[in-house]
Formats: sequence, structure tokens, C-alpha cells
Amino acid sequence: MALYIVGSDPSESIEDLAKDQLANNYPGDVATPSGDMIRKLNVLNRSTKLAIDANGVIIYRASYGDGDTDEWRQVFRNLRASTKNSSKRIPGTIMNLYAKHSPSGDQR
Repeated sequence: MALYIVGSDPSESIEDLAKDQLANNYPGDVATPSGDMIRKLNVLNRSTKLAIDANGVIIYRASYGDGDTDEWRQVFRNLRASTKNSSKRIPGTIMNLYAKHSPSGDQR
């Protein structure tokens, strides 16, 4: 299971997203959408949260301010369960990941 924070504002660079992630100690990886991902996923506002299970099915959708701690824990339990119950991998790439660098210069 992986967590990706995908920017939806075209004026923000992936480097800006990475700086924001570091400053706020957000988990996961940051990415920018590729192609028409935002339109295909029907993201209409900047704070849309989606959980996509191991079969490529959107199992959770929330907007700005939605989702308390208990709700998020349940979402992650459901995602973990879908990963255990599926050998299928979602084909294709829907985002461009930020290549993190360690102090030693190794890419992660």
C-alpha cells in the first residue's frame, strides 16, 4: 500500500509540493497529475481525497474538511484488506512522482 499526495494546482511545481510536504511532515510521496487524471477522477476542488483499492476501484472520496481520524483509520484498514485480497496490480501511471534524494545522493 502506498500514499501519494498529488497536486492539482498547475501553478505549483512538484518541488513546491515536496517543500510543503517536508515543512508539514506529511507522510507518503508527492506527485503531479499526468495527462487528464484530474478530469478522469472528477476532482473538482483542491482538497479532494481519494482512496483507490488494489483493484483500481475508488473506495473513498472526500472534500475539504471531511474525514476524521476514525474514518481515515477505517479507509486504511479497507485499503490494506484490498491489497491482501488481490494479486492484481493497477496498470499504467496516473501521476509523475517526485524523485526524493537522500543526503548521500541515492534516489529513493
